[in-house]
Amino acid sequence: MPYLDRLLELSAGQGPITATAVTTSSVDTLNDYDIGIGNDPLGILFTVTTAASGGTSVAFEIVDDDNAALSSPATLASSGAIPVASLVVGYQVVVVLPDNVKTQRYIGGQYTVTGAVTLLVCDAEFGRVHGMSQANNLYIGT
Repeated sequence: MPYLDRLLELSAGQGPITATAVTTSSVDTLNDYDIGIGNDPLGILFTVTTAASGGTSVAFEIVDDDNAALSSPATLASSGAIPVASLVVGYQVVVVLPDNVKTQRYIGGQYTVTGAVTLLVCDAEFGRVHGMSQANNLYIGT
């Protein structure tokens, strides 16, 4: 579970997410954020706050771009497709930023929707992922 900081909040009650969308905020890597000392990898914690219905699946992704709006994002890491039936209130997905990746200036998240998903609402926070090995690219758990 990452240590959370509201300055690194990417989505707060974003939704309903019915089509592929980027998070409402992004992190400017030129800003000087103090997220502590340590060897924990960085990642995004996605939390479902309103359960999804309809559609097939949603993939939770870390993306980067050269602009804060993330208008043409490139995917850096992904959870892969998660069935909608799994996306109940409280379900959490942590997507870990790969080691030694060179990013563009802005980092954010993306919800990649397959099918006609309705009602999905999520929070997303960027931060250090405590207790995970840097060898892991993905951790999914509730």
